[in-house]
Amino acid sequence: MASLKSAYQLLSDLLAFVDDNGNEESHVGLAVDKRYRHIRETTLQDKRLCSEMTTTSIDWAVSNGLCMYHPTSPNACIHAPFTLLPVLLNRNDHTRLLSVSLIFHKLIDALSRDAPFLISCVQETAHSDPEFTGKMLALYRKQVTEKQMHQPYQLGIFRSDYMKDAASNQWGQIEFNTISSSFGALSDLTFRLHKFLLSRFLDIDVVQPPATNAVEEIANALGVAAKLVHGDKAVVLMLVQTQERNISDQRRIEWALWQQHKVRLIRRTMHDVYSNGRLTDDT
Repeated sequence: MASLKSAYQLLSDLLAFVDDNGNEESHVGLAVDKRYRHIRETTLQDKRLCSEMTTTSIDWAVSNGLCMYHPTSPNACIHAPFTLLPVLLNRNDHTRLLSVSLIFHKLIDALSRDAPFLISCVQETAHSDPEFTGKMLALYRKQVTEKQMHQPYQLGIFRSDYMKDAASNQWGQIEFNTISSSFGALSDLTFRLHKFLLSRFLDIDVVQPPATNAVEEIANALGVAAKLVHGDKAVVLMLVQTQERNISDQRRIEWALWQQHKVRLIRRTMHDVYSNGRLTDDT
């Protein structure tokens, strides 16, 4: 149970971190936030300006790949949903949330390696949901606890989602994803779009932008992991929906994976895998 104990210690560190930093606020940050809120509200009330910005932003989105397939016309694309203007995030809040996320990453990683703990948490749900959770737990038990089949390498692509409660002015985690590569590419493009709109129409320049290289980082993680397991013959499988619309977001990861690592990515649906997939001794 060593990993579980270390996970508890990480959780204690997380709570201590929040307690020590939860009430810090920057007066400069509050002043900037107030000014930007005024600019944002004034802009959104100007119908003529909003109309021009909307037309320009849609054209920018389509021209730069911030788009998806049309829901009823498979060969046509439309822009992905986005806000016309960004919401300002205090730099101290951003830094603190990044630090908290790293603790969550270590916590989840430690828990994922503690088989007895995971089984104890899931087995009650498995009894009430035998067709899905029950079968997953049975497979996990067979591979990990009975056959002692442990992967020498493990990859986690984590995304931790937060929302701020307006009443308490406190941040709260609402979701944690452990293999999340969806919308990483479109998030980068949305930042670039907002940066363009702020500069072009409101004369606001983003001097120190946050890191916006999610595509490269996700592709690099996949490429390194694939080569560690399969060497020069590495291939990455991406599971997609039957009529996948989020094509631009996914393809940008595929292109970056090839450009950075020369690793091929294949796209298959769950039905494809079920119908044609097979396990071999080396996989």
